[in-house]
Amino acid sequence: MKRYTIFIFLGLNHLMPYSCSGQQDSRTKGFHVFGKLTGRKSGLVFFYYRESKDKYVRDSCALKDGYFSFTGIVSEPTTADFALKDKDNDGNRFGGPNFSTFFIEPGKLIITAAENNISHSEMRGSNSQLELERVKRKKDSIIVRELDPLNEVYKKNNAQYLTAQKDSSRQGDLSIIQGRFDSISLIKEQIFLKLTDADIEYVIHHPESYISSYLLANNIRYVSFDSLKLLYNTLSPDIQKSYYGLEVATEIQKTQEIIADTAVKSFIRRDVKGGLIDLDEERKDKYILLDFWASWCIPCRQQSPHLKLLYNKYKKSGFEIIGVADDNKTPDAWRKAILQDGLEIWKQILINPDTTINRNETSASIGDIYNVASYPTQVLINKNGNILERYGDKGVSFESLDKRLMSIFGY
Repeated sequence: MKRYTIFIFLGLNHLMPYSCSGQQDSRTKGFHVFGKLTGRKSGLVFFYYRESKDKYVRDSCALKDGYFSFTGIVSEPTTADFALKDKDNDGNRFGGPNFSTFFIEPGKLIITAAENNISHSEMRGSNSQLELERVKRKKDSIIVRELDPLNEVYKKNNAQYLTAQKDSSRQGDLSIIQGRFDSISLIKEQIFLKLTDADIEYVIHHPESYISSYLLANNIRYVSFDSLKLLYNTLSPDIQKSYYGLEVATEIQKTQEIIADTAVKSFIRRDVKGGLIDLDEERKDKYILLDFWASWCIPCRQQSPHLKLLYNKYKKSGFEIIGVADDNKTPDAWRKAILQDGLEIWKQILINPDTTINRNETSASIGDIYNVASYPTQVLINKNGNILERYGDKGVSFESLDKRLMSIFGY
């Protein structure tokens, strides 16, 4: 179990004779951060936060005997990134043990931290941070109890896989170990669902909390479109208008434009064989299923055998599939997966264009055009060029595809 080191110090209010930020606003929205970093007396610390919906503040402060202070204003409780300058944190990128994110709000806030352990630092004075920590503790218990042991199993199998790769006499072991990897991935999916459930449970019971809009925005890709709308509508009007509430509202609006009964958005791409694929031409007199997948997506590849059954069943009746893969960075793995899974029977294209080679391609990402945030996702298009149904991400269950095709073709 991870250990959290909390450094408590006294008289902090009187030990901050300076501040690195601007004056506080008169609208009682001002905050004042006091902090003490143990293990480092000098150096630079960064404090980045959103002052309002359209203004992001990047602040920094020099440590004085390990102490630091920031002042500013925020229009509502919001996240703030705090980091000590080091090889991982240079003001433009953040990460590593000397980085942490807090939820700040107007008032006096106190940060206690230790060098090389800032990721486990503590903030006092922010009720929003306390709310977030309650959710985090519940999720941490799931991680420690279920995910951490599974990661250890993965590491052991990965070591065995690397060893077998180097030994020509053990090539048969690779498929066995790969099978274990697949099983581990399925179990991980169930664990991640539990983590999502912890967030959603909080949203349901705290509709007036800024943390709820934050958690909902972070889980956009993990909940169905109908659930996203329902959860958003349970939020109070003020929370709906918050920064993260507006993020969710924007996502709902974007998805609304590409769900059932809306006109299809066309694109042009080169397929894996070098042919030019124009969706407007492909969909003439056919029902088209856009299958968004990737070679590295195990759930996608596990669906492939069933998709092949549907394709072979309805192909003669005017059913086509276009595979859209998120493999622009791994084209060799994409081609290998197509052959391994027998997916060359339908057209296969990449989600992003390669404009350096194929100047006729649509410049936008097809994933952006159809607002795809996770894989697998499938979109069924009718002969009139309208979206009939969306499956997976922001859609109905994949099982519904079978029923829909049966109702269309009558068998």
